[in-house]
Amino acid sequence: MAAEASSHTTEAMSVPNLKNQSSNLVLRNDLSLYPKPIDALVECMKQSVLGYALTCTPTVPATLLHRAHYTSNALFDSNNQVKSVFYEAFDAKGKTKKVQLTKENEMVVPSADQLVSMFNEMGYEPLLERISTFKKNQLPDLWRYFFSIFLRCLSGRTSSLDSASVTFQGLLYGIYYDVKVDFATILWTEFCSHINHSLKGTEIANARFWAIVVHAYYQQIGYVADPHLAEMRFTPIAIPILDDEPAAFCAQIPNVMLSKASPECIERTTKSKREKENGRWTKWSKERKEEKKGFGENFTEEKTTEETEDVDPCG
Repeated sequence: MAAEASSHTTEAMSVPNLKNQSSNLVLRNDLSLYPKPIDALVECMKQSVLGYALTCTPTVPATLLHRAHYTSNALFDSNNQVKSVFYEAFDAKGKTKKVQLTKENEMVVPSADQLVSMFNEMGYEPLLERISTFKKNQLPDLWRYFFSIFLRCLSGRTSSLDSASVTFQGLLYGIYYDVKVDFATILWTEFCSHINHSLKGTEIANARFWAIVVHAYYQQIGYVADPHLAEMRFTPIAIPILDDEPAAFCAQIPNVMLSKASPECIERTTKSKREKENGRWTKWSKERKEEKKGFGENFTEEKTTEETEDVDPCG
């Protein structure tokens, strides 16, 4: 996203304090916090092309982010595609300006049939026939968390978290198969879709991405904010508590994803794959499915913000 400052200055308008929606969460960097069955997946995602988008938490005064989001506006072309986004910010002299964000690349996403094939390869039960009927809860535990990380960390959605658009699912496809889909356009489309939302006057959607935008702009013009301003805080996605049986989880990660992980992670996961092939965890896996009613039951969450609102880690 490119930011261009307009030459038009305006009087600074009054901006209310906005609530940060429980969306656009951050993936924790410390792999030691994750149980062994999950840390391999998280490391693969951190090393992927989307690692920055999943983990970046720039230091931005909350008031500057509130102003940018509250004053933002998305403009659409004749095909109802977002052409540009404008928001209000201060220039180096403290006067307000309209800043423009643009994204011009053509969007390329996998087909619906390719997405169906991917989810079935992950172990979707029963076999998925049409992408329109996809539900996250039909995936195995590992890939449910994989889907949740994308939806909770890279989108502004706070409801209907059991599915996502075909366009957004292209992100999963690109990381799972390590293919070059247009990640930037997909994230841009998702970001813009929440700019003109109905709760804009009270809540911030995609707060972390707005922080990246605002931080980049002010850094570019050399603006120094009041050091006494409160910094924006971001909510991390919850970490699951799983039974200590890595073979049942790590063995599902495709080699093309593991190629980006550390040697220790690759060695451990390769061993788990052999254990899977030898059937060591088959009996355990069947018993576990009978005991568990849902993945969400085994989640715990640490509160790191002043908000007390519950965040569903499984999405």
